[in-house]
Amino acid sequence: MILKVPRQPHGMDYVGSLTIPFAEFSFVIKMQCEERGITGMREAALFLLTQKEGTVTLTPGGTLVGDWNTDDERHDASFPDHPVSRLRRNFSHIIHTLRIDEATQGRPRFELPTEAA
Repeated sequence: MILKVPRQPHGMDYVGSLTIPFAEFSFVIKMQCEERGITGMREAALFLLTQKEGTVTLTPGGTLVGDWNTDDERHDASFPDHPVSRLRRNFSHIIHTLRIDEATQGRPRFELPTEAA
């Protein structure tokens, strides 16, 4: 899960968490990446690009219309230092290298509710 939280006076914090649930306990890995320096660069660059491509337009009322999601993962390679890109990259590393010891693996799992419940 990734949350985007506005900072004061400007910028964003991106907070991510990975939960590994078991029946009686869980592990949670939390990470927070803050936007520093000049903020809004990813958004400004993507706005110019999408307007040039014609995939986003700005209405006279100031509303953006079209394919406008600056936090989409497809933009991470172009903005590797952006906090949401760093967050996803670090979580990807954690997910691919995380190991749970055998004693914990044998504990009862968290069961999702079924339709019958």
